[in-house]
Amino acid sequence: MSPLYRLGCPLWACPDWQGSLYKPGAPAAQWLSQYSRVFRTVEEPISRDGKSDLRKVKRWCRSTPDDFRFVLPFPRSVTDDAMLQGELLDLDPFLDLLSVLQDHDRLGPSRLQLPPAFDGPKLPVLEHFLESMPVEFPIAVEAQHPDFFADAPAGRKMHRLLKRLRLDRAIVAEWDPDDPITEAAANESRRIRFPEQVRCDATGPMPMLRLCGARLDQLLVPTWLDVWADVVADWIVKKKRPYVFIDVENVSDGPVIAEMFHERVQALLPEVGAMPRWPGRGLAVQLQLF
Repeated sequence: MSPLYRLGCPLWACPDWQGSLYKPGAPAAQWLSQYSRVFRTVEEPISRDGKSDLRKVKRWCRSTPDDFRFVLPFPRSVTDDAMLQGELLDLDPFLDLLSVLQDHDRLGPSRLQLPPAFDGPKLPVLEHFLESMPVEFPIAVEAQHPDFFADAPAGRKMHRLLKRLRLDRAIVAEWDPDDPITEAAANESRRIRFPEQVRCDATGPMPMLRLCGARLDQLLVPTWLDVWADVVADWIVKKKRPYVFIDVENVSDGPVIAEMFHERVQALLPEVGAMPRWPGRGLAVQLQLF
């Protein structure tokens, strides 16, 4: 049975997780397998440089359980260089990667991060691009330009577009305790902190949330996690299947903050169940006793 929501990190290759998430001394070849025992998704940036390694992707599929999903970001050559159009637009290598994941039932929504210069007047370009994509590949669109935030006209139009196509929006919630929340800051895509500063009603079946910038030493993190746990729980109640990624400054803190977040979602919805036991927990303590 598929999980009610998928929680993960933007990578799995973190040596600092040995002795906690991973077993002490676990070789890198085992990290993905151990990661996928706890989390049900990961954002793998292999596709960002536009190169494809189909054999590597097939190995990933063999190393993960049936209910695990990979999220691949669109290549920069497509988003930043080609701006979704023109002669530079070459999607074939990326679509090959998606096809392999789909064939192995490991494909999550691909994250289409629009560059900062992609503003409201370019919305027809996005519409044409999305309509030309194969319908079997799910997509979550992440906007960065202020035109798409604070209930701006372009933001409302993009919302309607995604809803019509049954595609999702990727929300970036960035915590920055050193920058006070102001009206100007709320209008900047990289300064979104709380749900009231962005439209959170889902446009598709798999809304995506990226919680960025949080650190364990920030005392306000629990409150911040609470409000976003409420949003995710509401999506689940509405029969959506959210994807949530914990993208923190100190990568080693990622699984711990993810666990904190999951506990809050579980408190709201006990049916999501407890997070599976980390492969490395307990073993590190046992080894220290001998």
